[in-house]
Amino acid sequence: MQLTEFHAEAFKPIEEDGFESIEELSVLIGKNDAGKSSFLEAIRIFLEEKGKPEPSHFHMREAEEIVFSGRFDGVPDELSEQLTDSVDTSDGTLKIVRKYSENGERAPSRTTLLGEDEQETLGSGTIVDDGEELNKVPSRERIWSYLPEPIYIPAERNISEQTKFKSDTWIDRLLSPLLNDSESLSAKRESLEEELQDEMGDLSDLIEGRLVSRMDSISEVDVDPGAIDLGKAFTPSITVKDNSTETSVPVGERGSGVGSMFVLSLVEAYRERHVDEGYLLLFEEPGVWLHPEAKREMLGSLKQIARSGGQIMLSTHSPIFIDRRGRGDVHLVQREDGRTSVRMIDEDYLSAVEELGARNSDILQSDFVIYTEGPSDASILRTVAREYVEDWERKNITIQHLGGTGNIRSCNPEDLEEINHNFCFLLDSDRRHEDDSPSDAVQQIRDDCRGLRAFVHILEKREIENYFSSAGINQTLGLEVGPDFIGGYDDIPEKLHSEIAETHIGEEGASVEERQCDACGSIAAPDAGRQYDKKRGAEIVEAMYEEGEEITELHGFLDRVTDRL
Repeated sequence: MQLTEFHAEAFKPIEEDGFESIEELSVLIGKNDAGKSSFLEAIRIFLEEKGKPEPSHFHMREAEEIVFSGRFDGVPDELSEQLTDSVDTSDGTLKIVRKYSENGERAPSRTTLLGEDEQETLGSGTIVDDGEELNKVPSRERIWSYLPEPIYIPAERNISEQTKFKSDTWIDRLLSPLLNDSESLSAKRESLEEELQDEMGDLSDLIEGRLVSRMDSISEVDVDPGAIDLGKAFTPSITVKDNSTETSVPVGERGSGVGSMFVLSLVEAYRERHVDEGYLLLFEEPGVWLHPEAKREMLGSLKQIARSGGQIMLSTHSPIFIDRRGRGDVHLVQREDGRTSVRMIDEDYLSAVEELGARNSDILQSDFVIYTEGPSDASILRTVAREYVEDWERKNITIQHLGGTGNIRSCNPEDLEEINHNFCFLLDSDRRHEDDSPSDAVQQIRDDCRGLRAFVHILEKREIENYFSSAGINQTLGLEVGPDFIGGYDDIPEKLHSEIAETHIGEEGASVEERQCDACGSIAAPDAGRQYDKKRGAEIVEAMYEEGEEITELHGFLDRVTDRL
């Protein structure tokens, strides 16, 4: 089964809060000491069959009861049939509540309740197997055999200690099930257990004969060797060797980064051998001590584990784990006045950036993105921005073109919002007359942005070249056009093609030398319409600003952008 909801009450800094929805991959973000680790620890205790909190874990050290509740999805029919009729699992879910009562310095006492209304106390008769009512402990064991196995990896990782076969270490939790599930080892174990039983039987008889002869009250002695735990039957030595040396060293001595990746490799091995079994990996700061490439590899493996039937809940401050999580949920953990709360980031994790004390540029490569239709539009706008916006180079605003007019028809603003929800569009209107409406493609993008944080600015004139001045054109291209040359709705690139042809090319049959453009340095093709290079638009605008001319409409647009920062 999978854990789909979890709530904690009066545990450490958590007064009362939790997760209404838990998916395959859940990411907890928040400032230091917000309480992320407390939620992970609470889930671990809840999922462990014999888990109990410490006496110091009661909220504010004043609470008398800690309560954990969780809902599990995917209840199998065989479990539903064995549960008492008072526990309703008809919707395929099972609610479990565990209450821990304060008991001074001793371990808290525990009560487990089942069902939507918590009306069934887990005890004798909770599980009925083949008409036989099981006692409390076997009933609990039966239920817990269907729950996900918690694998808790704290932020402070002692690899040397955790790779020893001791109770509750990672190597014990992860490797022992693999050994015990091996068919060949299991067969050998059963054979060994039979031999031990025979030997213990002979030993029992020997001891019994001696003891009974000395004590009339004793009639029988039985020595039971018990089941063999392969995980405790040997002491492994885990060493690694790299390509630069032939010397093997213990994995715990190779640094925290190697240790983190070793733990991940254990988890992956567990996943590959237990594909059909559920577990929940609770991972604090999985990227700690790792360089960016290793963090990406770590996250990729964790996402694969989540897709393979396991569940992952991790806490992080890493931009990589936040920004590249894919479809994983993000939960913001906050702490105020000693009380921790959590809320799911519904629309986009970037809405929590300010509350974390971060900027968009701490997680993405820019604080704001401006999208234009084509590369010439982007270069012209960058030129205006450098001239108009004070300290532009430090604003961390990206101007990105969409690849041309043809591409904007397939542009999806919702997809762009997943990259950075601080963005906008600067688009040509494509109007050929003053009374025309903007093109259908442009209007569609404007409509698609409704409901998003993005905005669209559609140029009043036809396209960005209609804001050129005659002075800027003449100085840059060596022409002699008048102020009336630039109309608000004319095809300016086409007019420039023709003007360059008339001014620099001359008659249609001119030689190569005669067709040399002094201003742009290019050679005219027979088709004079190819002579204006849009890449020179930024030079025209730069010349305009040198002459004190400005594009005020773009100034207003840039003001709106910088106001968003």
